[in-house]
Amino acid sequence: MSMDKRKFFIINRQSLVDAFKWICSIGFDKSFVVEVRPLTRTDAQNRLLHALFGDLAHQAKWQNEKLTAEQWKMLMISAHTIATKEPNKMVIGLEGEVVNLRESSAKMSVARLNSLIEYVQCWAVENGVVISNR
Repeated sequence: MSMDKRKFFIINRQSLVDAFKWICSIGFDKSFVVEVRPLTRTDAQNRLLHALFGDLAHQAKWQNEKLTAEQWKMLMISAHTIATKEPNKMVIGLEGEVVNLRESSAKMSVARLNSLIEYVQCWAVENGVVISNR
């Protein structure tokens, strides 16, 4: 990573100090953006979640119909939003369809994605889906 671009993961006091020192050292000859936000999902969480959606696609049905992994993803994120009492919004789409303006899993925090994974796993077990060891 070049000196112009640096990413810090603030996980303890020392990492915060290191980030602050680097910010103080960059000078004012260039403009920079400093963004502080919660850590979003990890690669391991992402792999697990998509493996779960694959298991659902191969083994489960919804309303007596097989769904793709992507369709299971939409269905589960929507259900998880309702189950956890998060804000949700349904609108009529541009072609008259019903659209759920759901949250994005890519923008979920680590904790929020853990909650979604746990929700999917519970649903899978309750509905006879064997979770693979991927």
